[in-house]
Amino acid sequence: MRKRPLIALGMLGLGLSGAWWILASHPEVVLERPAPESRSPPPASSPQPLASANPPAGRLQLEVTEASVGHPADAFSSLKAKANAGETSAACQLAFELHRCAQLPSLESGLLQMRRQAYQLEERSTDRAKLEVEIASRTAAIDEYRASCDGIDPKERREGWRYLLAAANAGHLPSMLRFIHGLGLNWSGRPLDDLEQWIAYRDNMPSLLERAVASGHPDAYAAAAKLYTRAPFGKSPVGRDPVKSLAFRLALVRTTAGDQARAIEEVQINRFIAEEKLDSAAVARAESLATPLVAKLDLASAKTSFPNGGCDVRASGK
Repeated sequence: MRKRPLIALGMLGLGLSGAWWILASHPEVVLERPAPESRSPPPASSPQPLASANPPAGRLQLEVTEASVGHPADAFSSLKAKANAGETSAACQLAFELHRCAQLPSLESGLLQMRRQAYQLEERSTDRAKLEVEIASRTAAIDEYRASCDGIDPKERREGWRYLLAAANAGHLPSMLRFIHGLGLNWSGRPLDDLEQWIAYRDNMPSLLERAVASGHPDAYAAAAKLYTRAPFGKSPVGRDPVKSLAFRLALVRTTAGDQARAIEEVQINRFIAEEKLDSAAVARAESLATPLVAKLDLASAKTSFPNGGCDVRASGK
């Protein structure tokens, strides 16, 4: 009759020993207390789309509910109010901040790997000293991100792409470029979870690329040169067209300052032609397409940088 309690105690002991071994062998495993549920949930309402593919000019198509972004309440409430009022820079900033929050787990994982790498190096070696400087810098940045993201639900952090699309559709060039490259989109690796943003990328990327190229900004030309042969997420929505890609490369190289820099670009172009197996007729077509592109290229805009997502509308030109 006493065997069953003894067996149960033995199994409990084995379970506790196994749990201790997991924690000791994997220091990255952290046990967290679940956040308490809110006692005053917001009233239910029908979700509204945050962005349409073709919004009226000068007006963001945003409908953000009070529960769509968590805390810190003051900063995000202010951004939401401005975005709802049609302020492009607010939508851009909200997209940038939410994407940064969504990237926290991967940033923390990368930091853990760096710490492990540093631990394996000699304590007073130059390589370890350099790595520790980088670790300190990244730790400070991650701490800042954690503070600004505190209280924001993980699911809400993945919604930044909607605001990015709204800012891009409103004509904000830095947001166009970020969306075109797939920056600001959060891929979970679960196709069904990512389906909505993939459809949005597929349907909006071609027109946004065309509008960005029309601005004449060199970054838009570089994006086109890349995206006509390589896509960030498998098949490119604009299709594969090496001739068009070469045309944008030629337009950029014709405006490259400095003989040495131009020579480097020409070597890369010749390599591209060889890799794509483009014949003389294809190269001639690309050169013909490059001529009007050179005329539209705005070299003055090349000096414009886009820090923090380019969300300062005055600095980014829109």
